[in-house]
Amino acid sequence: MPAGRLAARRGGYVVPALVASGVGCLLVAAVLGLHNGTRANGRGRVAAAVHAVDRGELPADVATTPASIPARPVGRISRLRLARLGVDAPVVPVSAPGGVMQIPQDPGVVGWWSSGARPGSPRGNVVIVGHVNFHGVTGALAAVPDSRPGDAVVVAGSTASLRYVVRAIRVYPKATGLPPVIFARDGPQQLVLITCGGPFDPSTGNYEDNIVAFATPIS
Repeated sequence: MPAGRLAARRGGYVVPALVASGVGCLLVAAVLGLHNGTRANGRGRVAAAVHAVDRGELPADVATTPASIPARPVGRISRLRLARLGVDAPVVPVSAPGGVMQIPQDPGVVGWWSSGARPGSPRGNVVIVGHVNFHGVTGALAAVPDSRPGDAVVVAGSTASLRYVVRAIRVYPKATGLPPVIFARDGPQQLVLITCGGPFDPSTGNYEDNIVAFATPIS
C-alpha cells in the first residue's frame, strides 16, 4: 500500500495516520499502523523478522484512573533513553497535518506526537514513534521489542528530565490496528512507545505487527 493521507474519525476525534518518506506508514482500519520496514537497503539486504511477546499488565483504564504524579514542565524535549537497552535517541516534535502524522526520516531519531500530551503534563498519553528498521538501517526503537516490565525510561528536556517505568509490552497485528485509547489526551500520565515488529513481508517491504511499550511516570 503506497504512502498517503488517511485518517478516520473515532469517538469524536481524528486518529492520526503515519507517513514517512520512502516507506509508507499508514493508518489502517481507523487506528494507527506503523509500516516502517524496508525490503532492501540498495544492496539486496532483506530485513529479518522482529519477534516480541505480550508481557506485563497494562496500566488501568486511562479514561477512569485519576492522575497520580504532579505536573512537571520539562521545557524543550530533547532525548529518549532506555539505559538497559542502550537507547539514547534525539526527539523531535511531529505533527499530523490533514490527519497524517509525519515520521522522522532519520532512523536514529524518534518523533513525539505534539498534538498529544506533552511530557510532564498532568494528564494524557505521551506518544513517541520511531523506526525499528529503515532501508536496512537499524532504527532508534529497534530495542523496544526486547523491553520488559521494570525497564527504566527517561525523557529528557531542556529544564528537567522525567522518569518512567515500563509496565507492559503488547503486539498488535496491523491488520486489526491499534486501540484508539493509545492516543488519549485525557486520563493519567502515560508514555507510549510505538514501533514495528513481527514477521517481515518482503513482498510489501513492511512488518506485519506494531509493538507498543506502555510506561507510567515515577517520582
